[in-house]
Amino acid sequence: MIRASANMKVNLGNLWCADLPSVDLKPGFEYGVDHPDVGDPFAQPIHPEFQESVAETWPFETESFLAMHGTIDTLEMSLAALVRPGDHVAVESPTIARIFDILESLGAVVDAVPIGSEGPDLSILSRALISKPVAFIYQPSRSLPTGRSVTPAWVDRAAKLLKGTLPILEFDQVWPLTSVPISLGTRLPEQVLHVRGFNYSFGPSMRQAVTGGNPKLTQMLWNRLSYSSRYVSPIMQLSQARLLVDPTTADTLSARTEEIFHRFSRFKEALSGHDFDAVHAPMIWLPVPDEYSVCTQLSTKGIVVHPGAFFQPNSHLSPHVCINTGATGVGIEELAREISEACARPVDHVD
Repeated sequence: MIRASANMKVNLGNLWCADLPSVDLKPGFEYGVDHPDVGDPFAQPIHPEFQESVAETWPFETESFLAMHGTIDTLEMSLAALVRPGDHVAVESPTIARIFDILESLGAVVDAVPIGSEGPDLSILSRALISKPVAFIYQPSRSLPTGRSVTPAWVDRAAKLLKGTLPILEFDQVWPLTSVPISLGTRLPEQVLHVRGFNYSFGPSMRQAVTGGNPKLTQMLWNRLSYSSRYVSPIMQLSQARLLVDPTTADTLSARTEEIFHRFSRFKEALSGHDFDAVHAPMIWLPVPDEYSVCTQLSTKGIVVHPGAFFQPNSHLSPHVCINTGATGVGIEELAREISEACARPVDHVD
């Protein structure tokens, strides 16, 4: 998806926000390269400084942390450890596009759990448990592509439903947009593996993540990483740790977050003028008459939005497009007009 849309004039599909204030990575890498622990031949799940830098803002108490190479790598390794062909996996829908690719490659059966106003539908999740899924995957905060966050009431009900049942994989790809982290780990710390990614805020050159919780699954992941020498470089870990406690970096991230929400507010206002209701940031999950038609028409204008089919299993398709409102601060009113016109003018499908 990223390569196919790289040369388009306005890319509102992918998650990147290239023109926002960027973090200066140099102080982090200088710190990492010069650190006395660099060169230690004995790998560890996570460097103590990296763990300390994330533990203070982690959504629940845990001693089981692990440095990973990003959220998708964590997802792929976790599912490879849990899933065998024919196993069921409960997944919120819509969700991160790559999840369905990974599950298909593993031969898993997807039990889609539609997202409601408070979180994934617990009545449907309850029915899905009859098939004994080996995991439940969802995003508690600012989920992609809907932008929704679960409510505290949902967490309470979900914890009662899921207690003692199955591993729960939580993913936060847009940290730190949620100022108060939400997690089922506050109720079920032994079941939940919470994953926080950093490349959204720090850029693709800092493609790292930290997992915390579920000690059994954390140990399984560490065994796989250490056996294959795939563990995260201490230089990368220390660089990230240094940036996470750096006041200048914190100011930059705060400015990025403020601008992302400002752009969302402008996009929301512009779309409301065309009778569209946008609620959640940073992505707008916009219902449309025909996503094929909308994406095709916008692409002829050099505008990329991603179709809802990327984020849903075939059995639960609902026509939407995904819009990254943080992608640009220029021409928002014009973009809203183009989107409205694309929704109003169907095009013929090509067989």
